[in-house]
Amino acid sequence: MRSRLFGLCLLFCVSSQAQLRIAGMFSDYMVLQRERAVPVWGWGTPGASVQVSFAGQNVAAVIDTSGKWQIRLAPLAATADGQSMTISSGGEAINFQQVLVGDVWFASGQSNMHWKVKNSNDAVNEIAAANFSGIRLYQVPNLVSRTPADDVQGEWTLCTPETIPEFSAVAYFFGRELHQAEDVPIGLVHSSWGGTPSEAWTSLEMLESKVIRTSVKGLRMSALRVMTSRRCKSRRHSTWMRSGRSLKRWKPAMTEPMRSCRTTTVIGVQ
Repeated sequence: MRSRLFGLCLLFCVSSQAQLRIAGMFSDYMVLQRERAVPVWGWGTPGASVQVSFAGQNVAAVIDTSGKWQIRLAPLAATADGQSMTISSGGEAINFQQVLVGDVWFASGQSNMHWKVKNSNDAVNEIAAANFSGIRLYQVPNLVSRTPADDVQGEWTLCTPETIPEFSAVAYFFGRELHQAEDVPIGLVHSSWGGTPSEAWTSLEMLESKVIRTSVKGLRMSALRVMTSRRCKSRRHSTWMRSGRSLKRWKPAMTEPMRSCRTTTVIGVQ
């Protein structure tokens, strides 16, 4: 009986200690932003102390009651020399290797940004030449969530012919140009999703706000003014009647002669 109670007590004590965890944006091969304070954050046991060591800096903080913690490293100079970062708390430690300091860029959008290197012009040669140890890639997974996520699951990788084919072409060519021109490490964080509406990237609070409603109303009024201010340049106007889904079935039609016109008439018939 006593052994069972002891086992339950031990289990409770172990489970009450939250495991030290760091945000998914941090991993081996990452790039930290140069010349600015660098935030490092994660989760752990409330009330415990956590320490981050990097490039000669040792910064400590106390984990808050919700289990969250964050520290800020002092601004760092750019360097292509790989360094290690250690995060420790209560006997636990997380270590990252080959960390560079340079410029970090966030590439986001829809189909244009989502376009992959493997689909670009001269893709075979571009991929074969994509061997840059000073360019690091981070791909944000495309996941649907009804609420804002507080973390992301991904990892930094080296820019190589093996990792670049599926990466954003716009982000890669942009980053490569900067890397060669500025001669500093470049970190590219890619988070795009082709075909997604702008509303999907906007918080519910903003969509329901007066600012958005007012802006939409203003755009509608502006469009209406543009349409109604156009004057006809001839007495006969062309319009198009749509019949079916194929473009080949679009048929031109002529409106009746008009002596004056202040609006443009568009007729859509299926």
